[in-house]
Amino acid sequence: MTVQLVSVIGNSPGVGKSTLCRGLAAARREGGAEVDHFEEADILTREAFRPVAEEFADGAGAVRPGTLVACMRAYVAEAVAAGTDVLVTDALLPFVPSLVAWGHDEDTVAGVVADLESAAAHLRAETELTRRVLARTPWRVVPVDAGRLDAEAAFAYARGQLAEPAAGF
Repeated sequence: MTVQLVSVIGNSPGVGKSTLCRGLAAARREGGAEVDHFEEADILTREAFRPVAEEFADGAGAVRPGTLVACMRAYVAEAVAAGTDVLVTDALLPFVPSLVAWGHDEDTVAGVVADLESAAAHLRAETELTRRVLARTPWRVVPVDAGRLDAEAAFAYARGQLAEPAAGF
């Protein structure tokens, strides 16, 4: 079974990531798909990401890239086992800004992204880094300029782009 991953990554609170994700998840559910909407804050509450929460809470205030990769793999494996068709994430890599903040270099971040086998766009402060990292992958990226579109227009644009056959949406 192939699980489709739709990840929305934005640069700051209030740009419409969650609104867009809710709309995309609802659209896929309406189409009959089994959808898991992984909200940004879920990284601390999802069972597959328990090692992330534990490692972060151990006093170091950081999480090793390998832990993040292992948890993402566990999350995708759980979704496949549960028969989930589509994973909609407010941020596939909610931890990329954390990796940067913890001092990991671009090659380390690129290694984490490459190891996960799925990705999208990224935060404004790290936009150029993200574009360079994603340019190293075969993944399809649909940029949505939330600065020029309100939430409804961003949803309509993204849904239209994802409806193209290449995306299977």
